[in-house]
Amino acid sequence: MSSNDSIDLILNLTKSLHNFGSNLLLCPYSLLTALSMLIAGSRDKTREELLQVLYSKSLSDKEIVPFLEQIGRKHREFLESHKNVWHQASLVYCRNDVMLDALFARSLSQMFMAQTKQLDFHPNKSGDAVRVINQDVCKETNGRIEQIVSQLDPNFALLLIDAIHFKDIWAKQFEQSKSHMASFRLSDGRTIVETWMMQKTEIFNYCHYESLNVKAIQLPYQSNQKLAMLILLPSNDTGDDDNGDNDNQPKNSAIKTLVNRMNLGHLKAILDEMIATTPQKVELSLPRFKICSTHHQLIEHFRQLGIRSIFDQCQANLSAMLTNVANNNPKLYVSEVIQKAMIEVNEQGTEAMAITKVSVRNKRSAEFIEEMICDRPFMFMIIQSDPLNVLFSGILENPLLS
Repeated sequence: MSSNDSIDLILNLTKSLHNFGSNLLLCPYSLLTALSMLIAGSRDKTREELLQVLYSKSLSDKEIVPFLEQIGRKHREFLESHKNVWHQASLVYCRNDVMLDALFARSLSQMFMAQTKQLDFHPNKSGDAVRVINQDVCKETNGRIEQIVSQLDPNFALLLIDAIHFKDIWAKQFEQSKSHMASFRLSDGRTIVETWMMQKTEIFNYCHYESLNVKAIQLPYQSNQKLAMLILLPSNDTGDDDNGDNDNQPKNSAIKTLVNRMNLGHLKAILDEMIATTPQKVELSLPRFKICSTHHQLIEHFRQLGIRSIFDQCQANLSAMLTNVANNNPKLYVSEVIQKAMIEVNEQGTEAMAITKVSVRNKRSAEFIEEMICDRPFMFMIIQSDPLNVLFSGILENPLLS
């Protein structure tokens, strides 16, 4: 379901959301699923912006259904390929006095396998609706995310929620007996924390990508040879323009420089270089880590990236979404986009989950041992190759922060 434009969008969003010293986790696949479902319910400029930013497409009314069918087919193929480790549920909750447009409802069901429910959003009854929604979210994330809503605005016409749970083990696991306490230097270049460091020496797809001065390694998962965690470790502790301010904080740490410069071209070049280079024996040290991220202010970031009208109550056109509201209410618009995401990486493998809520209102001998010690901030992604999909993206600034 991913495209070059959507990957660029996610890399730009990662850059925009990254804060100095803070860990970050984002689930691009969940966001893309939710935004693609909105395409089916939008018209005119609203739909044009979504198509252009996500897929670089400009489609007529006749072309939109075949295009969405193609997107839906790729989505279902992805889910089938990874069904043992990737569980995804798209949930649509409608206020009980509104009705989904028949074509929009069919698109949600057939293309995205979305489940729909009608609930009472009235303040006197919304507590029951909140319980239903959070119970569904808890179930779909295997109990790891228990709450996405605490209250419901009675003006909401619908909530669109995409929930993902991913759990897989490494193709070659770390031996727990080799894990040890080690130092990890934070982005300020001065602070050092002690954390559990996993260690193993294996043959990996590995390269040193000189254009970004970064070491890159892929840790494959057991379930499917196309799934792997890509780790991008800056070769230096400091980045561009490493001049301190009054607090002696570098303007650009090495990880910030990497995130700022990373784009689709660099990502593809790194993966291509790994393919062209003989797999290397690497002594890898990687911290255990767990990241929980909640992003409440995604709308402003999407606006900066070119998706604007859908968030404007005067400009949004979501008239293909609901029948008895959208046709009579020109102010139907997306009022919030929220994502909660969690990832845990240990000796056995990776467990990750995410919820997106949209409210509508060189070659060398393999005998040479490389060393990659992730004892400073790094960027990581869970990727699918062929076709390229960025499923999760994140930044580890401090392994002691969850």
